[in-house]
Amino acid sequence: MAFLLISTLMVSVAQGQGIFSQTDTLAEVNRNTVWRVAEIYVATMGYAPDDEGLQYWVGNIQSGGWQPVTVAQSFFDQPLVKEKYPDSLGYGALIDALYQNIFGRAADDEGRAYWLAELESGTRMRNEMIIALIEGGWANPDAAEDMERFGNRIQVAIAFAEAQGERGIVYSALSSDVQQSLRQAGTDVLAGVSSDPATRDAAIAQIDGLLDAVVGGNTPPVASDLSVQADLAIPLVQIDLIASDADNDTLSYLLVSEDDGAGYQDAYVGPESGRLYANLDGSGQSFALTYRVSDGLAYSQPATVSVTVVTDAEDRNTGDEGVDPLDYGQFPIINPYGDLSGAPGDTPQLPSSVDLSSSFPTPGNQGGQGSCVGWSTAYALKSYQERVEINWELNRQDHLFSPAFVYNQIKVGGCDAGSRISDALELFRATGAATWDKMPYTDTECSTQPSSEALQQAAGFKIASWGRLQGNDSIKAELANHRPVVIGIPAYDSLMNLSGPDSVYNTLSGTNRGGHAVTIVGYDDNSYGGAFKVINSWGTGWGDNGYFWLTYDLGRQGVIQQAYSAQDAENQDDPEPVDPEPPPSSAPNLEIMSWTADYDPSPGGQGELQWRVANTGSEPAPAGAYVNLMLSENADISSGDIFVVYEQIPFDLDPGSAAYRDEGNTIGFSFPDTLAPGTYYMALWVDDLNWVEESNEDDNISFGTDLISITSNLPDLVIQYWYAEWDWAGQGAFLYEVVNSGQSPSAAGWDINLVVTPDEVLGNGNDYFLFYEDVPYELYPGEYVYRDEGNSASFDMSSLPAGVYYMAAWADDLNEVSESNERNNTSWGWGPITWGWGQTASEQSGLLDAVTPPTSRFQTSERSCMLNGKNLSEKPIALRQVEIVATPSGGGVMRLVEGAKAALTESAPITRPDVSATQALRPLKTIESHDIGIFPVATEIPMPGTD
Repeated sequence: MAFLLISTLMVSVAQGQGIFSQTDTLAEVNRNTVWRVAEIYVATMGYAPDDEGLQYWVGNIQSGGWQPVTVAQSFFDQPLVKEKYPDSLGYGALIDALYQNIFGRAADDEGRAYWLAELESGTRMRNEMIIALIEGGWANPDAAEDMERFGNRIQVAIAFAEAQGERGIVYSALSSDVQQSLRQAGTDVLAGVSSDPATRDAAIAQIDGLLDAVVGGNTPPVASDLSVQADLAIPLVQIDLIASDADNDTLSYLLVSEDDGAGYQDAYVGPESGRLYANLDGSGQSFALTYRVSDGLAYSQPATVSVTVVTDAEDRNTGDEGVDPLDYGQFPIINPYGDLSGAPGDTPQLPSSVDLSSSFPTPGNQGGQGSCVGWSTAYALKSYQERVEINWELNRQDHLFSPAFVYNQIKVGGCDAGSRISDALELFRATGAATWDKMPYTDTECSTQPSSEALQQAAGFKIASWGRLQGNDSIKAELANHRPVVIGIPAYDSLMNLSGPDSVYNTLSGTNRGGHAVTIVGYDDNSYGGAFKVINSWGTGWGDNGYFWLTYDLGRQGVIQQAYSAQDAENQDDPEPVDPEPPPSSAPNLEIMSWTADYDPSPGGQGELQWRVANTGSEPAPAGAYVNLMLSENADISSGDIFVVYEQIPFDLDPGSAAYRDEGNTIGFSFPDTLAPGTYYMALWVDDLNWVEESNEDDNISFGTDLISITSNLPDLVIQYWYAEWDWAGQGAFLYEVVNSGQSPSAAGWDINLVVTPDEVLGNGNDYFLFYEDVPYELYPGEYVYRDEGNSASFDMSSLPAGVYYMAAWADDLNEVSESNERNNTSWGWGPITWGWGQTASEQSGLLDAVTPPTSRFQTSERSCMLNGKNLSEKPIALRQVEIVATPSGGGVMRLVEGAKAALTESAPITRPDVSATQALRPLKTIESHDIGIFPVATEIPMPGTD
């Protein structure tokens, strides 16, 4: 009669008599709102809930509008519940299921008969029965064991829902098949749960595995906050939203905010394009809109778009005149090595983020002149270089470099005209740069020329060289070497309108206001889907206090039309560092106590580094200072030298404490495979970015005991230059120049190729070879092979499928020549090209100038006479698609795919030479710090290891 008694008690509860008591065993159960909704869910459905549904019901109760009995009634309006308990089955199936789900057993005959009569007569409703059974169970001491089981199941059900929330799994975003799989996982997770707590714990432990099986280990997508400015005179707001997905899933976008609200109306997000549209309502009120993205398995966390409405947007000036593609193609190329961020037990990698902005001046405002080139090169780049080299403050006019010194000398017209970045950098190389106090800037006139005093000063602040960079990866590598990059971009309205802390240039919308020169000061792979941090010249009232972010994706679309870097020259007369106040005596001081490096003395050679850095000052040194292993051609270490590996000290150092790596906790490194053979100084440099204000800045560099020699006896094929153009029918011409800049002759028989690919990756099976030919000459060091206007090669794109492609020149694709540097065998064109898809003849004709890798310092300045004027052997021009297949020996086989034919032509097996592997038998060399620090270090703190 136990269940008849329970049923009777439940009726009393349902009638509002409040009969409820807990046994001692169940006294610790906290039946809050989430618990009560989970009880109803498990009792009705028999499986653990989805998080979205659980939060929906909980929210309705917490808002004050519903009660648990209302939630129970609402359940029966849901399609899944109607499907589970159709009217055709009568009430018996529902009663049986509730008893089984709550008590783990069938209803006794008397209890079942009682509830049938109540429901069929209409005395009680189904939702009232559910609540009565649950409350009666908790109130009846005779049902204690059953309710222990039920309580364990509820704990598991809540944990199951919380795990979905942590993963961003949203039930309504899933396909019907995945929804079914999630419901089955909810059934499986409760299947073995009894009154024994151990079964509860075991079920909770398997939740992650069950959800992995449902969503395949899916990572939720990430949506980014954005902030823009909107002009009341232009009522339509159009913004491209930013989202990323670690699994590379296709994303859909969802507007969370209402369609209409204060400040806006008719808001809409294109689910596939991710473009946000909204009309200003004329009130002038700023507003924020929230959105999310889904990968089909999970939603992102909400992100916010903040829109600042202004009545009269300020006009901004630009001023980059651009450069002729043919001229740009002749500029020297920089091919930086960026794998510098070390971690114990792993090879150094390109850092995921770099930020040099702390060593830049406060963003200035160019005003009404087209002087952005002067601001990006002199005010930004040159001020940074001298700040790092001299360690002076940037809050004085005699420490800031003058945009007027540059702009007034190189402008191409009046004060509203622009200038060229390349002209500014060449001015720095030949003449130097003068500070603001020697030639003040004003946007009201531009005819004043430098005084003799300014020119004399400028001669002491030159750059050693400058060059251009190819693509996002090269820019990131240069920044990893702590060298900023000046770029030329088109300035659309979408750039002009950036405002606030999430100012991101990710779309080209509105009017193009002209070319604009700015300076990249850092990057972050994990911000805004990957983006560069940029200092602008429109003042601190624009953007994020004068800065903005430029997404990698926009860069890949060709918006970065020029990119330059400059290597600083040693100052002729180094001025003493002058600060507004002398360094405080009560301050931290990072001193290099000692260091040791074991290394293979060859390009690409590997090594291990040990070091000790102590705080010998009187105050704590904050975390974040870099420890860098450097190579330099002279005894003056600066940011223009070669970074081999670096890492940050991740903890504060109290006075008298030291961070260290010893022989049991070394950090690995590899010399750049682009490293030219020669003799170098090696040094350890701490706090190169002046993160820590120290009492003594003169002990941050420690040289090795002796010079080191880097040797290589291999050839090195470098694509020095290439150029391609084609007409609307796809008939094109190809020019190139390849030099052996290595130390020994290269054998004949390697190929030079013109290739297009849809994904910026060569050799992955989807490349199209527009042209190729064998080079029949043995090239000695310094000798060239080339095609020019007098003997250009021809190619045919007519059979190339329509699409968007990246174009590259590729030398020695079969690795016939073992080289000291394999990185410079490919040279990418700047940005994508579009072929086919119904363009007009004028749209389809193209002119593409490539960005090429750097030339070695051992190159000759003229072509070899034996090659000058000779035509290379011709091969039939054919379109080739290539597939690379791995071989058991670790090499590969290249198969040439001829159209849609099934048969494949197989070439000889290939392997990619590994410099480190071929020289692995060479004994390692060791270098140590020339001097040691003497200080009573009290605490030694090891750097993080692999554990």
